[in-house]
Amino acid sequence: MVFALMGALAVPGLAEDSYDDPQSAIAMQLLNAKPCSARMQVAQADQGTTPSPSPSPSFSPVPVSPGAPYSTPFPRGTPAVTPYPIPTPTVAPSVSPGPVFLTRPSASPSIVPAGQATPAPSPTPVGVPTLQPGYVAVMADKVTGSTKPGVPGDAIGNVHIYYQDEVLVGDRAHYDGIRTITVTGNPYIVNNTKDSVLYADKITFDTVAEKANLYNGRGESSQGVERGLVYFSAQDLHADQHGVSHGNFASVTTCERPRAGYHITGKTIDVYPGDKIVISKAILWLGAAAVFWLPRVVIPLRTVTDERRKPQFFPEVGYNQYQGFYVKARLSFGKDEHYFGYYTIEFYTKQGTTLGYNGTISPRSGKRTTNVDFMRIQNKLQKTTQYNIAAQDQENFSRTLRGQFSYNYQGNYGPLSNLAPTTGANATVTHSTGLETQSYTYHRTSTSGQSSSDGFGFSDTRSLGTTLQNSFNASLTRSESSVQGFFSQNSTGSVNDQLHWTSRAADYMLTFDKTYAKQPYGINKEPELQITPHLFMPHFVFPLSPTLTIGQYNEPQTPETTARADLGLSMGPLLYNSFLGAFSATANVHQFAYATGDMKASISQQLTLNTPIGS
Repeated sequence: MVFALMGALAVPGLAEDSYDDPQSAIAMQLLNAKPCSARMQVAQADQGTTPSPSPSPSFSPVPVSPGAPYSTPFPRGTPAVTPYPIPTPTVAPSVSPGPVFLTRPSASPSIVPAGQATPAPSPTPVGVPTLQPGYVAVMADKVTGSTKPGVPGDAIGNVHIYYQDEVLVGDRAHYDGIRTITVTGNPYIVNNTKDSVLYADKITFDTVAEKANLYNGRGESSQGVERGLVYFSAQDLHADQHGVSHGNFASVTTCERPRAGYHITGKTIDVYPGDKIVISKAILWLGAAAVFWLPRVVIPLRTVTDERRKPQFFPEVGYNQYQGFYVKARLSFGKDEHYFGYYTIEFYTKQGTTLGYNGTISPRSGKRTTNVDFMRIQNKLQKTTQYNIAAQDQENFSRTLRGQFSYNYQGNYGPLSNLAPTTGANATVTHSTGLETQSYTYHRTSTSGQSSSDGFGFSDTRSLGTTLQNSFNASLTRSESSVQGFFSQNSTGSVNDQLHWTSRAADYMLTFDKTYAKQPYGINKEPELQITPHLFMPHFVFPLSPTLTIGQYNEPQTPETTARADLGLSMGPLLYNSFLGAFSATANVHQFAYATGDMKASISQQLTLNTPIGS
């Protein structure tokens, strides 16, 4: 069995220099290693690589409270739909403009400032209004008191306070008429992306500085978290208009119950949404037992999309009948996007040891990206040592010229497979401008002592105008194989050219396709013209789509060469509804005429009756 922590944190040591602190890395390993008793996930171990983590959860429009007694339930009056957009306030700006009070309409699709009559509907569409920078809007079910700037007022029922990047929500809000709004009744603050929430028993909001003071504040975030959430709390927590929070006497954990499993407490906490959580004078706890003290811990909140940059801090332990007991770990390295990767270590009691390296190098110029993947597999059961190697390189020579190169060698296909090693190499150089693209390719594949294949290719695609395009492809392939004393060899060359012209009346496609082979096969087109009208008898009872194809064809293995014309007509579908159900009919007719004087035809029909039987 494999036990995975639901609240696994993002990768430390990839973005900031402070993430490289080894003590912080140890703390992250322990946080990621201990499963929460309430959120443990059990997965079946496999014989291959470590299964990829499940997608990161996202907040619903109305977040879910983490539960008592450490958090306050959300306001019961919170609507299940997204609030209406905030209109531009009509209050004249001053040195310290007060908040704009708005009442939530019951039927009107617009938001009306409190104390004003509902305006008549506009005969023409009106653009979506926005909240001006520096303004604060308060929306509620009911507004009492004065709505004039500088005069105290109260908002009651499903209160939403909009400002900058955050929304403050509660059951009741009191404005002192100067600059402070006090929100009570299960208040919380949620950011615009709805992936971070701050809770408190009471929140006071400064409308001028746009800063919130949370009493007994606590929060949760899914930013940079692979599974579950990261929870944090502080006795005195402050948050600015961008969601950056600072608090004293902090606590951070990945468990719903703050005292369950590993958790960190500290003197201060700084939360930078989408970036990191910084805790000073931190203590790592296992339940009620203190493990060790750290001067500073940095927890990244950045989501790493590249799976190669996600380490597996806690080893995976399991058992299977063939390989025995095993321990698998993946150790990450690298500080930035220019050089990163991981080491793979796998130990099996029956099979042996596997060591691997995966590294990506990208210079700061951005012209090249190289990835090398190496793995050494020592198999005690088969008394062999096998290797898997893969290398890829992408090169930008100029704005219009780029190349892609790859090499791979696979000697191990799995614990229960014993196949010959294979080698593959590919190279592609592409020149592309706005109107034309040329590509040169080479590929080689070989299976040790059994077969090999080499191929060269060239393609040219260009636009000769808005209605005329041409595509040319040529390839040359040579292959040979030797199996149980039988040897075969073949060489193949092909040329394909397509000229496409479109007009108002029809589409025209001229195709030349010819294959040269030591062992001939297929049918050559020398050439073929296909004409498809855009519109044909549009007012007929059912749709009609004709296609005319004329060409010179060659069958090299016969050999035989002749001309042929094909008039195809697609009819339908014909639809008819009755008490028996929905009836549909289609038909396709082809009439062939050969230069030899032969005539052939083909007709295909399809009739369908769909009859509902019950719900």
